Amino acid sequence: MGGIKDKEILNILKFYTNEISQNNLRLFKVLLSEIRNRINNFFRFFFKYDRTTKKTIEIYDNNWALKNNTDWFSPNNNLKIHHYGYKLYLAGSGLTQRIWQNEMIRKIHEIKPKNVLEIGSGNGINLKILSTHFSEIDFVGIDYSKKGIEKSNELKHLELLEDLHRPLKINKENLSSNNLSFYHANANNLPFKKDNFDLVFSVLALEQMDNIAKDVYNEIKRCSAKHIVLIEPFKNLNSFGLKFLHHKANKYLSLKTDDFIDENLSIIEYKSDYPHKISLGVGLLHLKK
Repeated sequence: MGGIKDKEILNILKFYTNEISQNNLRLFKVLLSEIRNRINNFFRFFFKYDRTTKKTIEIYDNNWALKNNTDWFSPNNNLKIHHYGYKLYLAGSGLTQRIWQNEMIRKIHEIKPKNVLEIGSGNGINLKILSTHFSEIDFVGIDYSKKGIEKSNELKHLELLEDLHRPLKINKENLSSNNLSFYHANANNLPFKKDNFDLVFSVLALEQMDNIAKDVYNEIKRCSAKHIVLIEPFKNLNSFGLKFLHHKANKYLSLKTDDFIDENLSIIEYKSDYPHKISLGVGLLHLKK
């Protein structure tokens, strides 16, 4: 693991693990609990889990109504076993989302888009951080959850407290987020013109849309003028062990990375060497028209 990109990831990992005891016995106990829970959930949910758009929206309307962003990103909240390479870590669940936010900051620095669309923007925290970091770029988020859009618009007008972005660095001179908009919209029928955005991205959004993922991806390609970045739990990264059980039980994205590639797109980057929860593998796929 070398280079500046890995340094940033290691800094986030250190922030999320530094004050938490990494005692081997404690790790082993949590690991055993995780294994038991994933096996139980697989047999409880696999045959009856309802992965329809309506059911997913019901789940996320409830989630966004209850979720506290500050608590979620606390290093001590909802501790889970993660791995980076062959080493195990105990860390708060917000660790991986912080890494995806950091990766999107890196990608935007690299791409230098004039405007950006996030598919499945949820409660708006990803775009709030990005819009604060890049004041010269217009950011748009769409989500099919009305509660998510409501929470996003509340967050848009709030000052970004340190607990909502640390250890990421932000531009504190642009806390107003005047360059940020949210729309209630269906991802498989986007209300935008062809080639409307320099960059279209998703972070664990297609994960929840397996029943319409191909249609959504066609819309992503239609609305993207140049760049597409997908940070998703591709099927090929969840083909065995606890990852397979968790991925299968929840009927997450059944497409592999290769399924997103066609003759009109070139691969700029594919990366999956990240800290992961032991129950879910996620990769970054950057494509360009």
